[in-house]
Amino acid sequence: MAVSLAFGLKAHSGWAALVAVAEERGALTVAARRRLELIDPADAHWSKQPYHAAEGLDPDEARDVVARGIAAARQIAARELRAAVEELQNEGRKVAACAVLLGAPMPAWSVDEILAVHFRWGKDQKEAALAAWLALRS
Repeated sequence: MAVSLAFGLKAHSGWAALVAVAEERGALTVAARRRLELIDPADAHWSKQPYHAAEGLDPDEARDVVARGIAAARQIAARELRAAVEELQNEGRKVAACAVLLGAPMPAWSVDEILAVHFRWGKDQKEAALAAWLALRS
């Protein structure tokens, strides 16, 4: 009889953490851990951060870059998940559930709207980092 387990996933920029947890003899155990790459290494210069790559492009080209990045990440994620399921099945384990840890939902903005404020977000982060550094020095 296959041991049932559950996947837990947390996405990051260009990759996701996968943890598989099983209950064996009444105790939870970590059955597997791995990093799932969500981008093609040949495209990492733009696909890891498609909104950054889209900055400064004309609107149609920017939307295309973001759409290609999202589509590629979905395709690669599906391939990586299938491979993880298959590997565990070959070990006599059965994936029975999956949970994805999410942050706060993104606003339902268009690519144009995100790019319009994206520069300001980066500027705010740089200003916050400078303020923290200055506070440490005083």
